[in-house]
Amino acid sequence: MNTSEINNLDYYMNTQHKLGFAVLLTGAWGVGKTHFINAYFKDRPDVKYIYISTYGLSKTLDIDDLIFQELNPILGSKTTKLVGKILKGMLSATLKIDLNHSEGNVTLKIPEVKLPENWNPDNHVFVFDDIERTSIQTKGLFGYINHFVEHFDCKVIMLADEKKIEENFADYKKYKEKV
Repeated sequence: MNTSEINNLDYYMNTQHKLGFAVLLTGAWGVGKTHFINAYFKDRPDVKYIYISTYGLSKTLDIDDLIFQELNPILGSKTTKLVGKILKGMLSATLKIDLNHSEGNVTLKIPEVKLPENWNPDNHVFVFDDIERTSIQTKGLFGYINHFVEHFDCKVIMLADEKKIEENFADYKKYKEKV
């Protein structure tokens, strides 16, 4: 790991006042950005971080689900989600009501779990990886990440191949400055 990169991240991580920006670690695919950040946090076991790979995600609700899973390992586990889907399927497939001797179906909507608006992610660092490999529109993703930075005063680290983002998003530099 490069000493100046470590020093810059240490400064960012240890600053107590509101910074109002995220850190972008950039480099070509395969240079070791993810390895670097994992090694960085491994050497700092007291820091809680939530790692989210945006690769293949198509909406910000997918990110909410991943964060929920990280914060609630039991409720967000694959087994719990599978049981929930089975129960939801059983309810919607088997529940029928006879209204005035005419068969009617009742559709039950089980609400999706979303993070509460007033959720406070104190003491958590958010790492968003593979920014250039997501199906979420870059402008929307940056707005989503900016919400953590501006409204929750979170530390956010983004990992991306910046050249790939520039190729696919004409206004990238304009929106990058906001985050």
